[in-house]
Amino acid sequence: MGKAVYRDAAALNLARSRELASAVANVDGATLKYAAPFFNEFVVDVGAPAGGVLASLQALGILGGVDLGRWYPELQSCIFDDRHGAHHERRHQRARRRAR
Repeated sequence: MGKAVYRDAAALNLARSRELASAVANVDGATLKYAAPFFNEFVVDVGAPAGGVLASLQALGILGGVDLGRWYPELQSCIFDDRHGAHHERRHQRARRRAR
C-alpha cells in the first residue's frame, strides 16, 4: 500500500470521528469534555455515572466506549470513545462468531 492509501484512511478516520463526536454532543445531557483537537479518540461527559449509561447502551447492542471513572474517580461521568478500537472489536466479534 502506498502513502496515499494511509493518508486517505487517516482522513476518513478523522472525518468519521468528528461526525460521531458531533452527533454524541447533540444528545441531551452529553458534552465533549475537552475542546482540544483530537484524531480518533475523544471524551464525552454524559452527566450521569458512565457505567450505567454504558450498560444501557450494551443492552441495545451498542459498544459505547470505556468508563473513565474506573481509573479516574473525578471522571465518573465520562466515557472514552475510540471508534478505531471499536471497529477492531466489532471485527473480532464477527470473527469469533464465524469460528463457532
